[in-house]
Amino acid sequence: PATVEFVDIAGLVAGASQGEGLGNKFLANIRETDAICEVVRFFSDPNVEHVSKKVDPQSDVETIKTELVLADIATVDKALPRLEKEALRDDVMETLAKNGNGNQAYIDSVQTAKKVLAGLNEGHRVLTLGLSDEELAAIKDLCLLTCKPMLYIANVDEDKVNAELPEIDGQQPVPISA
Repeated sequence: PATVEFVDIAGLVAGASQGEGLGNKFLANIRETDAICEVVRFFSDPNVEHVSKKVDPQSDVETIKTELVLADIATVDKALPRLEKEALRDDVMETLAKNGNGNQAYIDSVQTAKKVLAGLNEGHRVLTLGLSDEELAAIKDLCLLTCKPMLYIANVDEDKVNAELPEIDGQQPVPISA
């Protein structure tokens, strides 16, 4: 039988990619996961304060998406010089001289990382860039956050569990009342 382990990680706030709130600790925790289930507040209870003082599910989703994208941009920016250096290492110079293709695994990683960086800079999650299996394999070691599958869970009022909810990032959220 399959086993699924859920890890509850505190909410993400604007500026987390720059160290706000739990910042890098939060981001490090979700780097270790295989998927992300994002619980989005849809319920309205004046006794439960919202961090931004208003219930706006779309804004909450955008905040988290932006922080994950910014964290991935930082990861790719940091990794690219290393990947480029590895693609041209001294021990592959002979291969370069022979056929001009260098260390192909690193060259593929550099090309894919640059493609990913362009998509991230446009505000897209890596998973939505339509990368091939080979391209995803080339950047797997970067452990990008927006490369992980997302499941949106809408925490709704009890009377709205069966209500039609708007799509979130192209997906129908799973409604719960918790």
